[in-house]
Amino acid sequence: MKKLFAIILALAILLPGVALAECKTASVTSDEAAGTWSTALNVYTGPVDVSISGTWTGTVRVQRKLANDTSWLDVDTFTANFQGVLKAGSNQQVRIGAANGDWASGTMTLKVCQSK
Repeated sequence: MKKLFAIILALAILLPGVALAECKTASVTSDEAAGTWSTALNVYTGPVDVSISGTWTGTVRVQRKLANDTSWLDVDTFTANFQGVLKAGSNQQVRIGAANGDWASGTMTLKVCQSK
């Protein structure tokens, strides 16, 4: 255990440019849970990784809110599992979830990430 800690510490010191990802998640399992969103991910620059998995029927939405806006706007919608990257501008917030009425059945497991 001590060796593992020492290796991790050495890597953190020797490789300071290695980025760690910040992720926000949500899970939708019922119609009552529709309207469920991840907490907002602050995007300062660069693309956003999106992961949608599970056995489900419905619509998943990725939304953004610009720095000075008060409203969330749809960036993309999905009706099937997806693993990929979406373009994202700078100085905005991004979230993933299902709006009221979007869930039909199953479990949606949702994640949105950006490397730090």
